[in-house]
Amino acid sequence: MFFMGGIEKKRVLSTFKPHLFIDDQISHLDKTLRNITLVHLPFGIANSQSPQNKK
Repeated sequence: MFFMGGIEKKRVLSTFKPHLFIDDQISHLDKTLRNITLVHLPFGIANSQSPQNKK
């Protein structure tokens, strides 16, 4: 398990080639990565459904 803390993910994931990549923001799931299953886990304030958190 790696916590990547906002760094550019594509280069690390292309080199490491994990079987699964999970992120809490859909914008971090790079669909150009081949052979890596991408999963959005809706958690945290960025995924909150309350009106004050919507932009």
